[in-house]
Amino acid sequence: MLDRIFLICCFFPFVSPYPIGSDIQPLSGIFALLIILRRCITYPKLDSSLFIILLLPIMFLGYNNFIEGSFDADLGKYISLLFGALIIVGFYFSKDKLDAPFINYVVGIYFSFTILLLLFPGPMVEIQNLLIRNTNSTEFGYRGVATLVTEPGLFGGLLVFMLLIVDNLFSEQKITSTNKYILYGMILFMLLWTKSGTGYLYFVIYLVFKFFNSNVKKHYKIGIAFFMVFSLFILFNFLSQYEAHEFGRGMEVLILLADPETLMKSDTSIMTRIVDLILSFQSIIQYPLGVGNGSVLEASKVIMLDSPFVQRFYDSTGKEFGLNSSFTYLTVAYGLFFWGYLAYLFLHFSKSNLACKFFALLYLSVSYSAAFPAIWILLTLKTITRVEEKS
Repeated sequence: MLDRIFLICCFFPFVSPYPIGSDIQPLSGIFALLIILRRCITYPKLDSSLFIILLLPIMFLGYNNFIEGSFDADLGKYISLLFGALIIVGFYFSKDKLDAPFINYVVGIYFSFTILLLLFPGPMVEIQNLLIRNTNSTEFGYRGVATLVTEPGLFGGLLVFMLLIVDNLFSEQKITSTNKYILYGMILFMLLWTKSGTGYLYFVIYLVFKFFNSNVKKHYKIGIAFFMVFSLFILFNFLSQYEAHEFGRGMEVLILLADPETLMKSDTSIMTRIVDLILSFQSIIQYPLGVGNGSVLEASKVIMLDSPFVQRFYDSTGKEFGLNSSFTYLTVAYGLFFWGYLAYLFLHFSKSNLACKFFALLYLSVSYSAAFPAIWILLTLKTITRVEEKS
């Protein structure tokens, strides 16, 4: 039962009986800790890889700059990596419970709630706001639905994560082909209704991975890929003759891919993510060993002032400076130590396929908190070892 509750919290990461002031709710990390404690009591031996995964984030909590008199750590980002480590180990011991009935149950709930949101938006948003921090999209015109999630873009990314889970379950012969396509249809319906540019872009990337992992011969793949890119370019150029916002936010972003300069000016959320990534790489150059937890905000401002491009962006948009990405925050705080930890997870511990690793890194880099369970579940679907339960 504890494993099922943990998985429910992972697949409904924005939901809580008592939502706190954060998009990602802490329940998955809390139940992961309970699973680990149960495991340690019943079977004290812990695999060395799992021990390292837990130990390093705990050590990072004490990596502070004691010369600074103040401690300005963002609490959510400060503990997010530890929550991620707990989710890795918790899922490692619980992933056998991720099966066809569970994923059908999860997708079915999201699908049913989405239908109700579309039919009765006002009352359903009020009910949803009792379970999540706040719904940012309440009128389904230009923006779309965000079912049990704070905003459509985050919902779109979560749905693509579910597509990857369905593919993994099918490859392990845990769901039938018919079941898979029914889940595909439900997820695609919800994804289209998010009207999220981020969600649509994630889906396009997902389709690219599906295409190149298909059984089509290599030389045919290259020709088909060129034809598809050319066709999309023609289509978006044709649609660009119309007012892009008439098609909803998601299609507007895809259409404006043909005009990147206009896209960057009209959608500052995309540019903010790019700027955050630039800051993380500049941070590695200026502070290769990080600045410690207590100096992240101050050091980030120094990096911004040293980067004319980043400074111009904030001056021109009038946005208040801040680190939106957990990846950037953790890079500034821990530098190469954090990158080394990620390298250990991605290159040594995880044996998940390339698509899962890519989306895990993409989610961490540009969209979600490091406490987002999908990041760590994608890495833990397949791992280097599997400690057997004590008989």
